[in-house]
Amino acid sequence: MPLVKILISDEISEDSKIALNDSISDVIHRITCKPSEYIMILIEDKRFLRLGVKTSSALIEYSQLGKIDSLRKAELTLALTETVNRYTYSSPNSTYVIFKEYSHENWGFNGETFA
Repeated sequence: MPLVKILISDEISEDSKIALNDSISDVIHRITCKPSEYIMILIEDKRFLRLGVKTSSALIEYSQLGKIDSLRKAELTLALTETVNRYTYSSPNSTYVIFKEYSHENWGFNGETFA
């Protein structure tokens, strides 16, 4: 059950948000084989500022249950960066990706944890 949070420094249109959401879902499904209906995506524009630099930027936080191997992290970093840059004003050198890995007892759904 991956969660992808995308914080974008600039405002983007609702159409761009929908297209970005669909594209991110496709990327996550393709790379992780997670069913699309279990992929959660949160997009917030006008949120993230890169201090000291006046350029558009993005922060992508990818969270999931269990470990993510380094090869998959590299593949996700490239694909997420390219996808977010396609729909926003940010560029690869102003896009950051953070991975968070959770054990099953630290993630809940439907009133109970996955442990």
